Amino acid sequence: MYRPLSTPLILCLATLVWADTPPQQTERIEVHGRLDERKQSTAAKLVIQREELLRFGDQHAVDALRRQPGISIVNNGGRGSEVRLRGLGNGYTQILLNGEPAPLGFSLDSLALEQVEKIEILRSASAEHSAQAIAGSVNVVLRRQLAAGQRSAKLSAQTIHGRPAWFADASLSDKHADFSYQLGLGASQEQLHYPMQLALSGQDAGGPLQRTTEKTEHYDNRALSLSPRLGWRLDAERSLSLDSQLRLMRGDSWVWDRRSGFGTPPDYAANRLGIAREGHDLRSRLLWAHKSAGGSSSEVKLGLNDNRRDTRAHFLGYGTDGQLLSEQHVTSLAEDRAWSLDGKWRSPLGDGHALVVGWDGEWRSRDENRLQTEQRFDAQAAENLDERYQSSVRRLALYAQDEWEISANWSSYFGLRWEGLHTRSGGAQMDTVRQRSSVFSPVLQSLWKLGSDERLRLALARTYKAPNAREIQPRRYVANDNSALTPNTQGNPQLRPELAWGLDGAWERDLSGGQFSLSAHARRIEDVVLPRVLWQNGAWVEVRENRGRATSWGLESDGRLNLRRHNARLADLDLRANVGLNYSRVAALAGADSRLDQQVPWSVNLGSDWRPDGWPLGLGFNYAVQGSAWAQVSELRRLRAAGSRTLDVYALWRLHKDAQLRLSVADALDRDKRAEARFRDAEHDLYQSTRDRGRRALRLALELKL
Repeated sequence: MYRPLSTPLILCLATLVWADTPPQQTERIEVHGRLDERKQSTAAKLVIQREELLRFGDQHAVDALRRQPGISIVNNGGRGSEVRLRGLGNGYTQILLNGEPAPLGFSLDSLALEQVEKIEILRSASAEHSAQAIAGSVNVVLRRQLAAGQRSAKLSAQTIHGRPAWFADASLSDKHADFSYQLGLGASQEQLHYPMQLALSGQDAGGPLQRTTEKTEHYDNRALSLSPRLGWRLDAERSLSLDSQLRLMRGDSWVWDRRSGFGTPPDYAANRLGIAREGHDLRSRLLWAHKSAGGSSSEVKLGLNDNRRDTRAHFLGYGTDGQLLSEQHVTSLAEDRAWSLDGKWRSPLGDGHALVVGWDGEWRSRDENRLQTEQRFDAQAAENLDERYQSSVRRLALYAQDEWEISANWSSYFGLRWEGLHTRSGGAQMDTVRQRSSVFSPVLQSLWKLGSDERLRLALARTYKAPNAREIQPRRYVANDNSALTPNTQGNPQLRPELAWGLDGAWERDLSGGQFSLSAHARRIEDVVLPRVLWQNGAWVEVRENRGRATSWGLESDGRLNLRRHNARLADLDLRANVGLNYSRVAALAGADSRLDQQVPWSVNLGSDWRPDGWPLGLGFNYAVQGSAWAQVSELRRLRAAGSRTLDVYALWRLHKDAQLRLSVADALDRDKRAEARFRDAEHDLYQSTRDRGRRALRLALELKL
């Protein structure tokens, strides 16, 4: 249980001070711009502009999302963070880059916030975007245009428990006649340290069991990024542009495990794993656009994604007496490539209609090779593997939509989207498996303006969640300490897409100086994918299968207020608060805890930003609480993800109009996080708790316009 939220509420109230002096004319962050965009749109979406995203000095896009309404973040240690809408992630929340599905392997942990122009949170689906958005979509819009002749630079440093990191970003742009260009550069070096403790107790086939694992993960990551954009104005109506992002990565990581206790002995009393990895992410888009004098427009876009990961691992496993039992060398190469061709045409039809028709076509492939050589120093047989897997996904979508201004107070949106998938997976150790599926997705959204300051929204949509290329590959991913609670995982070529109907509703009210909204959502999902843990060939293995129906529903509220816009005598202070409640039920699993995808049950955010009169200074904080609850994820296994309480603070000092200094502290409370798991069958009754250390980060950044 979490204590009452009295501390942040007192902080909010304490900052409601009177101000008699006139406000200083300094750069400031306004909230009403995004509120205007929100209330004019028929679609239910929230737009977070660049100024707000950069406010707390975050380096990565995922960190700025932690404070946004309806979003929860689950941190998976060195494996990155998962973005969740309505408490659901793992493919239920769709991540878009400039309106396109993010490539496989992309993570918002790796996207520098300096490259982002704005982020849109889309509560319901639209025909124009992919329908793979059961919980909704997060659309990350990258920076495309800077003012001609503009140059900027940013230098940042941070430390997390003494582990240093630095970041450097620069951008420049210019224009010559009908040609314009923009170039973004970035470099970073970051050390991440994750100490954790795992406590396992209970009973297995060998009798009583108790084991403690001290685990330490350390990562040393280095990256360079290049983001060029070229634009040509061909004539008064046509233009051509090329957008690219290239990120080069190299890193080393080390994992140490030390186990102690009694009962059935583990495979290794201790083990060390060293990994050297390098790779690249390339994303490029060529766009031809045409805008006619009559108001119609068309565009065609050719895209390429190319991701490569080259990994070399060295594993050492030791017995209880310190004797070396196993030495493994593993080299692996994973390559993901995708080509896309998209097009759309938009035209006003008169009487308030705007018609859009278009298509999306994409071909994705994944090739993965893994070579393992092992030397054993005990009686066990060595396991030498040479595994090769290939998978591909072909996707074609056709859509049409009509945006209709029925009257001054009523607008509607109707869209139809057909999306077909053809998946293929195979490898040296298996037969090729092919599957075809298609989804017909109608979308209906409506906006009623009940008055000048009150609105009602309603949306109905058909969405789906398709397995990605990695999930249908039959490759087995091995856990160093294999058990019923930490099984190996293996892909399933027979997985089918999950299909869902979704209903969203919202009531919005403009306030004097702010806005308040209350929304509700419901989803009915067919062919939901659930994990099953099996004892197979001497090891525990988790395989995912389609298992029937699930439902999800919840409520959200979001409010924000600027005191000075409410009353000119009050301080220049922004207040914000949002609350989310999420529920779900899986029909195939008995019990009250059959939550879908370990859904985050509730979340609360409270925050404030203050600009003192007469000072070139900005101060702010955000306090976030994320709840947790037991989830019955299979007949034999229950999990409880870690809850969290996080306090972020910042101070911004404007040195002059072209320079400012930003000091911030993320996760200032530095609280440990605790997750739990339980497995029970005829021979096993196991309980495990995992405690992760907090990650307080101190950041300092100098931002310049040159």
